[in-house]
Amino acid sequence: MYNCLLRSAWATLKTCSAEKSNLGALPGAIMVLHTFGSDLKYHVHVHALVTFGGVDGDGHWHWPKRKKKLIPFRQFRTKFRATFVKHLEKLYPELETGKPFGHLKSELYQKSWCVHAERPTMRTKVIQEYLGRYICRVGVSKSKLKYDPATQQVTLLFKDYRKAEKGNPNVPLGQKTLAPLVAIDQIMRHCLPPYFQKCRYYGLHASATIKKYKAKLPVQIKNNGHTVRTIFQLISALLGVEEITCDVCQGTDFEMETIRPDNEYIRPWLQNLPKIRGSPKKKKHINLISHLNYSQPGLAMPAAQGNQT
Repeated sequence: MYNCLLRSAWATLKTCSAEKSNLGALPGAIMVLHTFGSDLKYHVHVHALVTFGGVDGDGHWHWPKRKKKLIPFRQFRTKFRATFVKHLEKLYPELETGKPFGHLKSELYQKSWCVHAERPTMRTKVIQEYLGRYICRVGVSKSKLKYDPATQQVTLLFKDYRKAEKGNPNVPLGQKTLAPLVAIDQIMRHCLPPYFQKCRYYGLHASATIKKYKAKLPVQIKNNGHTVRTIFQLISALLGVEEITCDVCQGTDFEMETIRPDNEYIRPWLQNLPKIRGSPKKKKHINLISHLNYSQPGLAMPAAQGNQT
């Protein structure tokens, strides 16, 4: 279902952007899957950062036909619903549900689906903060969880968007009290399946696509990596920060060596994982203690029978 959501979101962007009335080209998108709201409720959604433009099959750059939006809201919302339902229908036989898909499909088309789109921006700081906030974010931070030993309850602080004032960026905080096991359950259900890729690159941001069109893209729209390096060099010079030197010869000239990734490194590690099993039985544990040689230095006979467990 998570794959279905991510792929449906990109398929909608790609299809709508291909229309000449919108863009007539292929955009780039970085998408991040989130399963949580600020109060740890199960709220599955995707955050997407989309380029305000794209390239056609010949490698020519195209700007959108509108100044403040890439795709009209109603078209985007309707297309996303149709695309998601189409993908859901393919995988529906694999899901553990007894409800016929025809009944579910009619219910889904009766609902008004939500797609939120922000206005484009040229402020790189806003873009970087958006990426950092959503790509590296976890369900809840330690500072928002408090345990009270007296009541044996967990208090969760969260942003209460229901009480937020329109136009005011400061969202008031709310709190809810949970039993410890309930709090653990709400945290653990946001752990994604093993090896699931929650951050994905589509279109121009996909490695194969950017290699194909990189030489044809205008210089004005490229993010120059050398600029970041130059800024840090200027900051180091102004602050008088010492250069990195070798601990042995105190030299500053370093040789760069490319270390190729080993795609097979994790395979032997997975093969040697211990089998999941329960706690050792008491009888085997007692037999192990009885065969220890307590005459060796550092070992002492247990003082009481209860210590053997």
